[in-house]
Amino acid sequence: MIKKIKNKIKPELINTGLIFGVSTFIKLMSGLIIAKLIVLSIGLEGFGIISQLQSVMNILMVFAGGGIANGIVKYVAEHKNSDKIKLNSILQTSTLITIVFGCIIGILLLVFSQSISEYLFKTKEYSNVFIILGILQFFIGFNTMFQSILNGYIEIKNNALSSVLGSITGLIIVYFLSKGKNISSIMISQILFGFFTSFFCILFLYKKPYFNLSSLKPKFDKTNSKLLLKYSLMLIVTISTIPIAQIMIRNIIGEKYGWDAVGKWQGVMKISDAYLQFITIVLTNYFFPKLAGLKNKESIKNEIISTLKIIIPITIFISFIIFGLRKYIILVLYDETFIEISDFFTFQLIGDVFKISAYTLIFISIARGLMFVYIIAEIFQALCLIFLSNYFMQSYGLIGVTYGYALTYLIYLIFSIVILYLFLKTNVLEKTQQL
Repeated sequence: MIKKIKNKIKPELINTGLIFGVSTFIKLMSGLIIAKLIVLSIGLEGFGIISQLQSVMNILMVFAGGGIANGIVKYVAEHKNSDKIKLNSILQTSTLITIVFGCIIGILLLVFSQSISEYLFKTKEYSNVFIILGILQFFIGFNTMFQSILNGYIEIKNNALSSVLGSITGLIIVYFLSKGKNISSIMISQILFGFFTSFFCILFLYKKPYFNLSSLKPKFDKTNSKLLLKYSLMLIVTISTIPIAQIMIRNIIGEKYGWDAVGKWQGVMKISDAYLQFITIVLTNYFFPKLAGLKNKESIKNEIISTLKIIIPITIFISFIIFGLRKYIILVLYDETFIEISDFFTFQLIGDVFKISAYTLIFISIARGLMFVYIIAEIFQALCLIFLSNYFMQSYGLIGVTYGYALTYLIYLIFSIVILYLFLKTNVLEKTQQL
């Protein structure tokens, strides 16, 4: 059976999967150990609070660099072997955008740190956390930029190694800061973990023969700015919609069932997110730059089919393993207070399969710069998640959030299939970009 799969799948996809499989496993284990440390240190309620901060960090990480990461990947992949002048011009504009956004977001966090803490946690106690986050925004933006350049050159090994080094460094920081059993300290450790997970990209990129510091000299170019900011808008919508939807769902759960319940739901989501990293990292670091470099629709269709043939079976296989071992996984990762969430896994894992299938298909809109289509898709996904989660919770209690999750991604998968069909068979989607 393994032989048949190998014959159907491109060798570079398998190699990419193996390399990122190892690095993602280390990153995954780091994340799960961190989750365990948080639970042991500050309990269920603290775990729910930390999860809220992580959603905010995911949003700010994109805003810090202007949200141009996918644009950098696309244009580096497109021009790296053909037009060095155009490539340098793109990178110089990228530097300027990163500086501007990093400064703006950093200043806003410093000025409104108390208000943000009050809104998210109903207390000003954590304002110092947002001050530190504001200071680091500038550097986080550049970390993301350097990581995107490596992705564009498809530097698989270096990208994987930088991820491993960052995860290990971040884990050490979290370990020491969690020993004090202080929520603020653990929040700060999460910020530092996020910083170091991409920091080492700078070191690997600096040693590359194609890398030139002069290409990072800030420079404004109107045409390049339009190209990059289109991706900025797409990514900002992506990172804003689902994290904001999750923040809203947490608030709904917190009001209905308390923050202990938020911690339980986040426990399920953490396991779900952890194993899906194996898939999404390969899609982001291999599939997306590959898709961005293809010129005709037939090649794009073949690439998508080849990828789906390996992505979907692997996702289903891992889901079955997690479902069968869910109680043991819960006890290893958390403690007996989480055991009741074992009932939540059925529809959560079904939703995961729908989700990863839909994401593989919808990547076409990012790779081809179909901004309007992608933004509509992301907003539609977030609204479905909020509405359906709330609807099912009213009828079935906390477990209803997993029913809403599964149905959301079934609907989103159908939506993605329609989008892919329209792209391959018509020119309707391309025409929407001209409106």
